[in-house]
Amino acid sequence: MENNCGKKDDGFLLYHEVYNLYLNLYPSLARFPKSEKFTLRQSIDETALEMLIILDKFTRLNQKDKSSQLRKISYLFDKFKLLLRIAKDLHFLPFNQYLLMLEKSELLGKLLGGLLKKYTSNLY
Repeated sequence: MENNCGKKDDGFLLYHEVYNLYLNLYPSLARFPKSEKFTLRQSIDETALEMLIILDKFTRLNQKDKSSQLRKISYLFDKFKLLLRIAKDLHFLPFNQYLLMLEKSELLGKLLGGLLKKYTSNLY
């Protein structure tokens, strides 16, 4: 994801981190009980994929649209963390996997917060 000047767009790192988070999480999702395939597992899966899809379009958006899409990603990210905590508490997600996701989520939160600050402060 490079812009016309050959520089990487500032949303690329966030996209890359969400992508890696999903790749790390997917094997654990596959081990969820069959009874959860179309409920909690699907909600976690869809939330992560929706964040990726929005981030994939991020570089082609104007300033105002970037701000609104980042707010949507922020909402999805909070939802994602809640769903992971529920999965951990129901013992569908191993504790060590949950800790790994929590660690990766901390970095994602910092990246997202930085982008939100950048794009919302430039609007006013």
